[in-house]
Amino acid sequence: MKRRIMTALVSTAVALSCGLAGPAAQAGEQSPSPEYTATQQTESSTGATEQSAGATSRAARASYPSGLSFSYVSGNGKETPVPNFNPSKNVAHYNASGSTVKATRVPSGWYIQWGVLYDSVSRTNAILYIVSKGSTEYRYWFVHARGAVHTTDELRSVIITVNGRNVNNGDPSKGFTVHGASYGSEIGYKELPDGWVMGGEYTNTYYQYTATPENSRSPRVIYKIMFDYVPPKDNIADLKNMMAFLPDGNPVTDFNPANAQLETNKRDYVLHANIPRGTTSIRLTGVPSSWKTTYNDCSGPYRCIVNIQGPIGSEVSMWFEFTDDYIPSYTVSFDSKGGQSVAPQYVKSGATITKPQDPYRKGYIFRGWSLNGTDEYALSTPVTGPLKLQALWDIDYRPAMERIAGNTQYDTMSALVSKQNPSQAGTLIVASGENYPDALAASSVAGALHAPILLTAKKELSLQALQQVNKIQPSTIIIVGGSNAVSANAERSLKSNCGNVQRVYGATRVDTALALYRSDTRFDFTWSDTAIVTTADNYADALSMSAWAYRSSSPIFLVSNKADNAKQIAALKDGDFSDIVIAGGTQAVNKQIEQQIADATGITPTRLSGETRYDTSIAIAKWLTQYTALGVDGAVFATGQNYPDALAAGPLAGAQDGLLILVNPADPSSAVNFLKPYKDAVQHAYVAGGTNALGENVTAQIADILNMQRP
Repeated sequence: MKRRIMTALVSTAVALSCGLAGPAAQAGEQSPSPEYTATQQTESSTGATEQSAGATSRAARASYPSGLSFSYVSGNGKETPVPNFNPSKNVAHYNASGSTVKATRVPSGWYIQWGVLYDSVSRTNAILYIVSKGSTEYRYWFVHARGAVHTTDELRSVIITVNGRNVNNGDPSKGFTVHGASYGSEIGYKELPDGWVMGGEYTNTYYQYTATPENSRSPRVIYKIMFDYVPPKDNIADLKNMMAFLPDGNPVTDFNPANAQLETNKRDYVLHANIPRGTTSIRLTGVPSSWKTTYNDCSGPYRCIVNIQGPIGSEVSMWFEFTDDYIPSYTVSFDSKGGQSVAPQYVKSGATITKPQDPYRKGYIFRGWSLNGTDEYALSTPVTGPLKLQALWDIDYRPAMERIAGNTQYDTMSALVSKQNPSQAGTLIVASGENYPDALAASSVAGALHAPILLTAKKELSLQALQQVNKIQPSTIIIVGGSNAVSANAERSLKSNCGNVQRVYGATRVDTALALYRSDTRFDFTWSDTAIVTTADNYADALSMSAWAYRSSSPIFLVSNKADNAKQIAALKDGDFSDIVIAGGTQAVNKQIEQQIADATGITPTRLSGETRYDTSIAIAKWLTQYTALGVDGAVFATGQNYPDALAAGPLAGAQDGLLILVNPADPSSAVNFLKPYKDAVQHAYVAGGTNALGENVTAQIADILNMQRP
């Protein structure tokens, strides 16, 4: 269509210049001169040449654009219908008298286009509209027209293509959306009329054409081609460690992969940086092996360009622009001399080094950084070139925190028992390592008898427990819990190594705790005058009290908010205690139980609690350091996320007159804050469990706040 109207305009130029007036002219219409019915060569939208001679006879055989109408638009925007406009005229002429022409209605199925022609005789512009349907054309001339207004009806001939195929699925004059195209297809268009431009927008999910008149933003029509497959893009974060270096080995200043910008295709990236003029090469480091360099060239007059492509297909294009104002950066490396590695820094000329975190080296104290290995280097010195700094160390004579751990929970238990040094113990206590209540309640009996607590699996005696039995050779072994906790098979193994094996148990965990309380006469020991009350439904609060239960021989009574506690309260009443301590908040031991205890015994219990199990552990620690002989020296730190390590650690802490403190492995702040006043006051402290329980970063914070060597 575009080529058709241009051919028509050229072919009729001479005819229009001959003048339009004639004796047969009607008002508002001018009769054509004979040249307008002459044979003319025009080119169809398919590129074929057709004859337009005898247009009037063809019109007689074809329908005409019934309903077609035009208006004149005045300077103030007022529209007036063209007088006596007759769409059935195959060729017609109208005098626009300086108005702008606008097609106001184009019948469905008809295509309209227009062009501007200059009349050299009248020195005026003429607007030629061609309205066509198939091979039928109607031509309407508007002489003395100031111009024409574009209408979206002109776009009815537009064809949108995908891989060369027509995909129109609606009226092009109104726009449409095409679904099902594949990402990467060739998108195109044809038959865009003169005076219109087509803008394109490309994303991962669609391609969008927007048709608008030249030099105007309206009217506009949108054609959107949706992709049925959107390829994923590579993650630019994969390049976070990528660096660029100049030929002299120094880094490119201000090169930062985090500044890469996503391209409009939502798949590729571009990154800019400045480099000194004359740079001949760029070297990249820190690029993952799955990324490949596709282009690296510094031969251009303005920049070096380096492209890398990710495993999915995204390309990162790095433009290193030449500049005469480049401020260099220098590499500052740190040799920790056997300590933890310290990452290099890349410092802009004239700037100063950012103080890195002090490295750690077991058995030494970090003193500072040096250039010559002797004198400390001031990090506030402006950097003017590459630097290689080395660490200065002093021997660490501070007391060391010790980690006690093994490959399994039973290995850790055995190591904790060995640290307790129970070689002279006449009694051993054996409890389940697969559950916590029995061992927790047994800690007070263990303290009264100076007995270590061994943990075992249910079905058979753990190898580690058996080894400790053979090592200690006790005269008495007390099994805590029924056969569902420590099996008869495990009991037989113990009896084969010790002549006096006794079992203390009850029908429930609460009953077992009561049976332990009533075993004082059986095993000939005396309870303290303080009782400990804690929940039977969780382990954390009782664990924090277990060191003191061991040290003071204070019995532990297990209660539950979900059950009747009459037996425990009766035992407390008959126990002739002077003090009762509740470990845990009201969610663990509710106020009703507290009141029942007070009513039965006449003692107002002391409640030790916090918002979390860790806060409760610290509340217990504060109370113990204030009112008992237990302190931070000899303390054992264990995770509060699980119980096996702390079960065996409580007796060790109690034997050392130390606290058992539960630590949050994700946030040790509550423990660290509690320990601040004890800096330089602790000679012995322990960590129960391996780095999977309490990581090195956590234990480092604890040791550092106490000014001890890290474990």
